[in-house]
Amino acid sequence: KPLAQGLKYGQDQFRKIRILAVNLALLYNLIYLPLNVSLEGAEFKGIFIVIEGVLFVMYSLNFLVNFEDYRQKKKSPPEAEEDLLDMKDDKMERGNYQMKEKKYNKITRTSLVVDFLSIIPFGLILELAGMEARKTHFLLIVLQFIRLLSLPRISWVFHLDFFKKWYAFGNIFVILFTYVIMNHIFACLFIVVANTESDFNDTWLAKIPAPQFHYPNNVRTVLDADQGTIYLHALYWSYVTSSHIGVGDVVGINSGEKYYSSFVIFVSVIIYAFLFGSLASIVEDFTPEFQRVFQKKYRYVLEYAKTSRLENFLEKIHVSLLPER
Repeated sequence: KPLAQGLKYGQDQFRKIRILAVNLALLYNLIYLPLNVSLEGAEFKGIFIVIEGVLFVMYSLNFLVNFEDYRQKKKSPPEAEEDLLDMKDDKMERGNYQMKEKKYNKITRTSLVVDFLSIIPFGLILELAGMEARKTHFLLIVLQFIRLLSLPRISWVFHLDFFKKWYAFGNIFVILFTYVIMNHIFACLFIVVANTESDFNDTWLAKIPAPQFHYPNNVRTVLDADQGTIYLHALYWSYVTSSHIGVGDVVGINSGEKYYSSFVIFVSVIIYAFLFGSLASIVEDFTPEFQRVFQKKYRYVLEYAKTSRLENFLEKIHVSLLPER
């Protein structure tokens, strides 16, 4: 009973900060997890062990809260049950309601599975187990990235009144944030693709530090670049590729890197389409407001010109400036 009371108290307190806590945790995972998988030296040490402990507690409480909400909803459906009774004579409406209810239950159960898997620090466990394959094996990388599946939950900032009024700005902010984060992940995965090869001379790493004017005759036994330089070049490649510039100093060399580059280009096309669509929405939203303000000020100027006899004065000035015939 004391344990149950403690859990209940912890859940109630966690509800007050849940949105902010989950978003901060997700932001940390978006930045650090890809670095941990791709770079040597970005291991879980010191403060990062403490952070993982805090995240374990936070994700556990988040799962318990979401599971309790789902269980309560299943036990006592709200006024929707009355709505369903009202629809008993309308088969189409009843079918639509039941379809929406099934879809909601499916999405909620999937979200609960993600919440439960997010509790497990797969990256930390695999690192402590000494599994080197965690940085090259596809399934192990997916396991470590499971916490990133809750990316759509970064939404609390968009509940601000500004974004409610100017939703197009919110869309652009979302797209720009997604673009920056995706380029960070693209860069880290580009390093992972290179790490799958035993010889770095057969990967894009052979072209750094860029430019390598003697490539492909610059075969080296040791890569003379630290981890920061590797990440910087990978991030540079990601932005160049996603923006379709194609400079060519850092590019994929083997077939795996070229397939991956094609995937990045495809995804970036979708992001740009949403970005320009949101820009068009901003122009469309601002045009009526601009016209209204302009008309209001124009009418004010006309009224002022009439009441202050400014119209006759301006007419005299206009006549005096006309050239003599």
